[in-house]
Amino acid sequence: MEERRERPLSRHAERDWITGLATGKAARERLMEGALPCAVLAIGLAGFRHVNVAHGREGGDRALMDVGERIQRVLR
Repeated sequence: MEERRERPLSRHAERDWITGLATGKAARERLMEGALPCAVLAIGLAGFRHVNVAHGREGGDRALMDVGERIQRVLR
């Protein structure tokens, strides 16, 4: 039973819970393991707070999900 509980927590450590994209921690671990291919893309969303203010938290989360989906489509 304990193993089942740890697996989802481990998955959350590897993926952002909103976008589904790999976290920086997951990318560093892959680089340290020598796993290929591996790339790191860091994006700053300047002024994103205004999206949350204008559209609420759900709107901001949806915008982040859309960004994540677009990044995955373009990079695969």
